[in-house]
Amino acid sequence: MCIRQAKKEDAAAAALLLAEVLEHIGTTLAGTAEPVEKQQILQSFFTAERNRLSYRQTDVKVQGDKVVGMVVSYHGSEAEMLDQPIVERLRRLKQDSAITIDREADLDDYYIDALCVDRNVRGQGIGSQLIRAVEEKARQRGFETIALNVEHGNIRAYQLYQKLGYRTRKDKVISGGKYHYMVKNLL
Repeated sequence: MCIRQAKKEDAAAAALLLAEVLEHIGTTLAGTAEPVEKQQILQSFFTAERNRLSYRQTDVKVQGDKVVGMVVSYHGSEAEMLDQPIVERLRRLKQDSAITIDREADLDDYYIDALCVDRNVRGQGIGSQLIRAVEEKARQRGFETIALNVEHGNIRAYQLYQKLGYRTRKDKVISGGKYHYMVKNLL
């Protein structure tokens, strides 16, 4: 098993994982709640060169030749630029130039946007491995903090992040859902 930079060829597996983990946020970003259409849109985001869900922002855990986990990350200062293609698509789709999407990451934090492990291999430490890999990437790039959002009520994920050293800085509302904004110092 290895963790590597995602490739466009990982799109089908990545879209399945993204659809599962993003739920409300994925519906907002895709502009639809219809499952098949939502997954297709998330797959197109993944294969695109520039947006928050692009393969370029994604690392994957591979077991054999199968993607069994993924993590999407970027620096908070890049969020607006990475969100722009998605916002422009939503504005065209809804014919509403006022559409915006909620800011998830603070400007000074490296940000874990999405983390998901295939349900068939959960509990094997893959999520922790992906988080550690992203933390190391952020350290190597000189970033001092890393952050993520975890939905209120997702006790298992919240406890995992606490165990890994993340602490709640504040609560946020994203796409109508309530989240803990959790941060870890990387120094």
